[in-house]
Amino acid sequence: MARPRTKDDTYYAWSDLYNGGESVERKNANGTTVRIVESRNIIERGTEVGQSDLDVSDEHWAHLIESGSVRPYPLPEGADENVTPHRAVLAAIVDDQGDIDVNKLMSLGASSAGALVTLPNPINPPAEEGKTLGEDKPAGA
Repeated sequence: MARPRTKDDTYYAWSDLYNGGESVERKNANGTTVRIVESRNIIERGTEVGQSDLDVSDEHWAHLIESGSVRPYPLPEGADENVTPHRAVLAAIVDDQGDIDVNKLMSLGASSAGALVTLPNPINPPAEEGKTLGEDKPAGA
């Protein structure tokens, strides 16, 4: 059984994360106050990040992990602001004829291959979460 992850483990940002910034309040001509954002501190996707870097509560950190915004493995090579991690992995393993190249697939690290199946709600859950067909049917049904 895999050991549970702690907040001290290494994680990576899989989306740009807003981490505060500078803003000022100004009064409009009509007397209302508005907040003007002057700068934002953004942790770019792909950056190694920890809970202390973001200064967030345990609950917020757990939500970032659960939503996939931070993950315990780096972005696959080739993923950028225009290419999703899923597409980057597919591009790395599909050959010129559109078939999966087994040698390329086997050369990927587990973290890259994980981008294909580690969604917040995985399409193909791990085996221990799966059910046997007909398991919930009464006998003779």
